[in-house]
Amino acid sequence: MTHDWERIAAKEAFFGVVTADKYRARELTPERIAEFYATGESDIADIIATFQRVFTAAPSGGRALDIGCGVGRLARAMRKRVDDVVGYDVSDSMLALAREYAGEGVDYTTAFPSGQFDWINSYVVFQHIPPPEGLALLKRALALLAPGGFASIQVTAWRTAHLEPKGALRQAKRAAHLALARAGARPAEALIQMHDYALTDVIRAFVEAGVTQQHLVHTDHGGHHGVWVFGRRS
Repeated sequence: MTHDWERIAAKEAFFGVVTADKYRARELTPERIAEFYATGESDIADIIATFQRVFTAAPSGGRALDIGCGVGRLARAMRKRVDDVVGYDVSDSMLALAREYAGEGVDYTTAFPSGQFDWINSYVVFQHIPPPEGLALLKRALALLAPGGFASIQVTAWRTAHLEPKGALRQAKRAAHLALARAGARPAEALIQMHDYALTDVIRAFVEAGVTQQHLVHTDHGGHHGVWVFGRRS
């Protein structure tokens, strides 16, 4: 997965984060990049509003972690709400762009961070990680959540019927497409994989980390359905 995201970052970093054609490399202008980062401001504003509505409180000050931060779209917006932000990602190339366009006040790293965090966030990230690896990452991250800390984590859980993988032939074709994309013979976005999580496993991870206050909001990205899990540690 690290290797794949390095390839995606080299070809279509911004599109790899928000899969809209206007964010393809050939379409990028300074104005378009500014628009891209503005979407992060909007998403974080929605997250803060949800925290306020559900918990009558929201992150303010302290330390925050953005998991799978990519080019810093959300980390930059989070920095306006807290004192320090760590942006964690597996791709050095993504982080190089994050430092260029969204570097002020954010510590970007490929090394999993230590210490406690008052807010842990992740959006459209876990869906690209195979569930066994993703659940291990989720548990590792939630273990860093400070008492009273907030979590906003989005995962996918199911997909509409036409997106379901069907039969060995389709799976073999998918494997062939991945191999061609890794060889540079197919577009980089062919490397973006989608995975569904069992929500019972996700909720259990939150509860076992002491995040017993939870609020779920449905998400739908082109037929890939999931939830935002908003939580606060007791």
